[in-house]
Amino acid sequence: MMQYTWDENKRQKIVAALQTPPPNGYFEWDGADEDDRPLSREEMLAGIITPENTQSPVLLQLDNEILVYFRSTGKEWQQHLNDALKQWIQEHVAV
Repeated sequence: MMQYTWDENKRQKIVAALQTPPPNGYFEWDGADEDDRPLSREEMLAGIITPENTQSPVLLQLDNEILVYFRSTGKEWQQHLNDALKQWIQEHVAV
């Protein structure tokens, strides 16, 4: 494990920067323009998009030749199998 050594000079610079306000002061919304209003915590969290897990773990029995083939396609063999099944559905099922 890498050991982190704290640089006291760097720490002092950070502390000084935090104690010194920005040149134009801290932002304060004047209420004049709604577009300038800072977001609330709830609004910020609502804007974070987390992809849904669209896959489900299953126990599946396959012929050995199918399993050997897809495993030979590499580390992502399960995704390759999933893609092949999706392609089969697109070609054989009328949507």
